Amino acid sequence: MLSEDFATYVRQASLSKQEFNLLAADPDIPAPVKLAIVNHLSDFAQATDRPGLTALTQFAIDANVELEAESLLSLAKGRVQPELVAIVLDRILPRIEKTELIELLKAMSGPYARMTISGGHTKLPNTEVHLRLADKLHEFGRVSTRDTNPTGSQFRVNMRSKPLA
Repeated sequence: MLSEDFATYVRQASLSKQEFNLLAADPDIPAPVKLAIVNHLSDFAQATDRPGLTALTQFAIDANVELEAESLLSLAKGRVQPELVAIVLDRILPRIEKTELIELLKAMSGPYARMTISGGHTKLPNTEVHLRLADKLHEFGRVSTRDTNPTGSQFRVNMRSKPLA
């Protein structure tokens, strides 16, 4: 198929940041091409920046694409809005490894990075995605408690003073 051949070509091409951003944001680029890019972000490390990565993250959300932890880390390190990364993360949350999740959260910064530090608390947006994230961190022994019946736009997450091994 032509789009698969083009996707392979794009992965091997040396794109500038401007070319990468145009490709990522162009609604006329076929989904298989964007899928090849988003699944191989490390191939484009020198051409990626926030606008292009944000466009690809939105594509992944809209197309219900499941990304691997390595691609999510590239998005987080590229300073994509953490709330968008969390939506895509939610798709692999049941199977992500603890070390991968902690590394990703540190790269996401803000309240996400605070969940990797012992003790204290933070607040997250009150969404199903974020409730599941807090529950996963509780399962991994990083979170001691969270609001059980959150109201409002945010909920509180309390970290363990000594994370479980």
